[in-house]
Amino acid sequence: GMSSTIFSYILLLRLISYVDLNSSAAEAIQSSISGKHVAVATSTSSGKSLCYNIPVLESLSQDLMACALYIFPTKV
Repeated sequence: GMSSTIFSYILLLRLISYVDLNSSAAEAIQSSISGKHVAVATSTSSGKSLCYNIPVLESLSQDLMACALYIFPTKV
């Protein structure tokens, strides 16, 4: 099931009316946290950013020595 930390993030985001996380995004987040490679392709404003940010926040909350590196491709 979903960890209490992830649940807390999602609850906080819902409380501030940021997002209504759909089941596909929730599944992607859980898979990522489980160590699986995940690819997400959805429309604009559908919660894709949460699919990579929540697993990073979860990792950082579990290990104070953890770090994250974000690499975004750019269009030429």
